[in-house]
Amino acid sequence: PVGYVGITSYLGWGHLDRIAILPERQGLGYGRAALDFAIERLLQLGARHIGLSTQQLNARSRRLYERTGFLHVPANDYRLYGRILRLPEGVPSATD
Repeated sequence: PVGYVGITSYLGWGHLDRIAILPERQGLGYGRAALDFAIERLLQLGARHIGLSTQQLNARSRRLYERTGFLHVPANDYRLYGRILRLPEGVPSATD
């Protein structure tokens, strides 16, 4: 293997979780082929929109995504929030 792709399919949209290509194989078209595969698979699964995120300083991946039509949308940058849905027995909650 020279790399891998991770995707997640939701109702009507998909997410490109990750594309990883071995460093010594980067720049040879494998990333583009992996991206094309991911897009095609998400379309087959019913996606009408595809989202992804990448590191701000990863210029190589940003160029790949922008060349294939992805746009940086600052309004869609997000923060992660978490919530414990059920505490294990014996663990006091914040309201106890």
